[in-house]
Amino acid sequence: MFLKGEKVTLGPMEPEAWKSLALAHLDKDFDLLTSDDPFPKSAEDIARIYSKFSYPAGRIFQIFASIGEESSTRGIGMVALNDIDWKNRNAQGHISIWDKEARNKGFGNEAMKLMVDYGFNDLGLHRIYSIIIAGNDLVINTAKSVGFKIEAQMTGCFFVGGRYKNGVLVSIINPVK
Repeated sequence: MFLKGEKVTLGPMEPEAWKSLALAHLDKDFDLLTSDDPFPKSAEDIARIYSKFSYPAGRIFQIFASIGEESSTRGIGMVALNDIDWKNRNAQGHISIWDKEARNKGFGNEAMKLMVDYGFNDLGLHRIYSIIIAGNDLVINTAKSVGFKIEAQMTGCFFVGGRYKNGVLVSIINPVK
């Protein structure tokens, strides 16, 4: 999968991208914004963890894509469609911009739009949802700008930084289906 926008390209998660993700998890601030396990992992561990969920029984249940700047070959983050439910045509969307220098520049917004378009137009999904840690206003506002609507507040659904945090459930419905 290669999807091109004006600012970013989404492509396969190559070994360099897994290394960047592993390094991002060494940053406590990054870990506080994600629901991933808060202990450092090697690039190989991360690749193994993510890849074992990608193709069970020959069906794709997760799709991961590296986000790269159009002006560079370096990976700055990733998007994913997780837990793809083919019967009901739903998937959970995920986005991380792990490169601090690339945040607040519109890369995440464009990457999320590309992910949603891919989910709706190529995979035939009806609904894409995401559960975002409450207080992560950057991601909540990015989701809203792409068309996601807030559905619910979820109490104590994330254990981050030694305490439970609330989540915000957002979703977008395929307008054509």
